[in-house]
Amino acid sequence: MAISVLQVGWGSDTSSTTTEADFDVGITAGSVILVLCVFDNQVSFVSLSDGHAPSGPTDAVTDSGLGIVDNSALFMGTYIKAFLKPTAGSSIITMTTTTGLTFSGMTILEVAGFTNPTFDKKTSNPVTSHSATWTGIATGALTSANEIAAGVIGTDGSGITGLTTAWSHPTKGTNLVNGIDINGFGFEYLITPHASSLTETGTAAANTAGYTALTATLMEFGSGAIPPLVFDQLGAHITRKISAIAY
Repeated sequence: MAISVLQVGWGSDTSSTTTEADFDVGITAGSVILVLCVFDNQVSFVSLSDGHAPSGPTDAVTDSGLGIVDNSALFMGTYIKAFLKPTAGSSIITMTTTTGLTFSGMTILEVAGFTNPTFDKKTSNPVTSHSATWTGIATGALTSANEIAAGVIGTDGSGITGLTTAWSHPTKGTNLVNGIDINGFGFEYLITPHASSLTETGTAAANTAGYTALTATLMEFGSGAIPPLVFDQLGAHITRKISAIAY
């Protein structure tokens, strides 16, 4: 099944301890929920939930491997996470923090086409100096020939003014238009049919004091190299067989 983005959600908050991003309808069984977020890291991140039932537990959330990337110059935290096996019907993603936020922007993507998804490549580039352009770090060659890459770019000032050419830039109402939200944060994704390295790049307002650019890719588990643990077990098994024959 080909990878596709079925719907987009967006949310923001400037005062409370929660930020909610909503889909228009509950997700389809088998979908993945990608979560791209920029927030005020002077408050502490507590949790991320998918609230699939008013009284039920949340599904497990998986970090991209980057964690929450801090940019001390901007008092900003940025992350990419995913619900890899969310319950069908989930429609609201909620981030909870210890104290009230002064800013946050969260974009969520419902992604179809995976059976057993896992994160592959991930890069981060927190920059603490003025720049009218921004760039991510090259991912290196992707492990699989069919992955989805997601990017989030946080900044201050008037924000991001241009995103990566040829990537998709989601829109959600009037608050997220062509990948740039009302906070000036950038969100984008690319469904890539090849395994070459990816680098995000774009433009920012001249008064920007810095930015943080994150990229993470998601692939089907087992579609690339043999995982180290399996390889080790296989190698040990072959060694024992050869030893037995030699004996």
